[in-house]
Amino acid sequence: MRKMSEPQYVLSSDDSILVKFGEEIDSKINSKVLSLSSYLTNHQIPEIKDFTVGYSTVLIFYDSLKISHHLFLQKIKEIVTKRLKKNKISDQKIVEIPVLYSKEFGLDLDSVANQTGLALEEIIDLHTSKEYIVYTMGFSPGFPYLGGLDSKLDVPRLKKPRIKVEKGSVGITGNQTGIYPIESPGGWNIIGRTPLELFNSTSDSPTLLKPGDKVKFFEITTLDEFDQINHLEGKNFKK
Repeated sequence: MRKMSEPQYVLSSDDSILVKFGEEIDSKINSKVLSLSSYLTNHQIPEIKDFTVGYSTVLIFYDSLKISHHLFLQKIKEIVTKRLKKNKISDQKIVEIPVLYSKEFGLDLDSVANQTGLALEEIIDLHTSKEYIVYTMGFSPGFPYLGGLDSKLDVPRLKKPRIKVEKGSVGITGNQTGIYPIESPGGWNIIGRTPLELFNSTSDSPTLLKPGDKVKFFEITTLDEFDQINHLEGKNFKK
């Protein structure tokens, strides 16, 4: 898909506008998404009710009783064209995430090996060699969509999704990797599991990750180590 030189503004509904910075998973495009998201968060514009971010888009919901569509569109265009260059993306962090890449937890390791022609050690080396960007969050609370997976690990989604994927499962598909923060259905290829908590509904900051953060996976090799990390007080484990 082609990259867009200028953002597009789409009337998504009577009270929302979709700002599109591009049409693909790309770190430069996503940095514009994060910059707009950061600006909207920091400036608390009264007409805005809420917004959500995607890989290359920001969907903004506004109060149509306070401002017309035309005036709100002009306001957003002014922010994007004149103010984002000076806006700094705040509070980005690098999070190191331990993963046990065993066949007990990595239910699709053999399948990934067969599809890619890679040995288990090569799969692990490739998955842990990259620093991934959290592009967006979904489809369950705290699920991070991480872009930048090595093309050698590009495998399609499962033909038949699982009814249950265990909490902490690390999956791959296409050029993405992600982590299931809670037990849920899922169709990604599972290659391991992390003992870290990615979602805690009772916390003031319920998700470990947010868009713009960076993730570095590292391997742990024993169930004892997995259990030890899992029981550490404070879930933001650092290697």
